[in-house]
Formats: sequence, structure tokens, C-alpha cells
Amino acid sequence: VEITQKKLGTTLIMDGEKLIGILTDGDVRRAVQREDIEDPLKENVIIFATRNPKWITPDALAEEALRKMENYKITSLVVMEGDKVVGFIHMHDILGRKIV
Repeated sequence: VEITQKKLGTTLIMDGEKLIGILTDGDVRRAVQREDIEDPLKENVIIFATRNPKWITPDALAEEALRKMENYKITSLVVMEGDKVVGFIHMHDILGRKIV
């Protein structure tokens, strides 16, 4: 539901304050298509998620964020300060503002 409500196609999976994964709309589509799982909707989402998602620091430049997204063929990055999540940036955030 959060993936749709926030219109980012992505949601972070947290255990309290700790980031444990990221789930995308693509992960959900692939989960539904899996034949080895009888009912994906009854499974814990973490089995479909990407653990250890890619991240940047708050002081990273927009150019660095875009380069990282392009290198990993992803559209978003978690913003981390130490082991704490402080934000989330989507490619559209950067491109929409014509920063780079």
C-alpha cells in the first residue's frame, strides 16, 4: 500500500530504526509471478526485498547520486548518516529540479 500511496514505487523495510531492506513495485510483480510460492501475499515481504540497499550520505552531490543510480541500474537511493536513515531520494527528485 505504501508503495502506491507515496507514488515512488518503493518502500523501506525497517526494524525499528534499522534499515533491513527496500521493496520495489518490481519486487512485488516478480513475487506474484513466482511459481515456487503458493501465495506470495501470505509471505513476509523481506523475502522479496533487496537487503542492504544502495545508499548515499546527506552531503553527496546530486551528480554522485545519479551516477550511482545509473551504475546500479536503480531509480532511488536511501540517504544514510552512519547507520541511521535520514532520507530517500528518487531519480525524479533530481531530474525534475534540473539540478544536473
